[in-house]
Amino acid sequence: MAALEADIVSAGEVCADALLHGYRIYLCGNGGSAADAQHIAAELIGRFVSDRRSLPPNPLPDKWNANSIVFLNAGNVWGVDYDSSKDSDKIRSSAGLGLDWISPLGPLSFVFAQTLSSADGDLEESFSFQIGSSF
Repeated sequence: MAALEADIVSAGEVCADALLHGYRIYLCGNGGSAADAQHIAAELIGRFVSDRRSLPPNPLPDKWNANSIVFLNAGNVWGVDYDSSKDSDKIRSSAGLGLDWISPLGPLSFVFAQTLSSADGDLEESFSFQIGSSF
């Protein structure tokens, strides 16, 4: 770890300088590195040590009243009460982008998705639009 100390300090200084100048830091990962990215993001967004303004977790300007969404979902279908023929061990997955916007008319949500894997008989939805909020 001592051999990496200078590189770690340098990376921290680059990140601090970027944040101090109004830039944003994007974090991502897969598996364990995704958990690391979430931890670092929580440290930047939360206020654990001192009461300070939270850093924005959203790449869109605050004045837009909008939040961006990037997702990757995976899962299977089992224990379907109404139709056991839909039970399957096959993993389904999708990835997509979305936008939640607090418009002058109220909350609007747009989601675009791409199926990555599916099973026979699955109904695929590539676009979703919602007006109003969920309860």
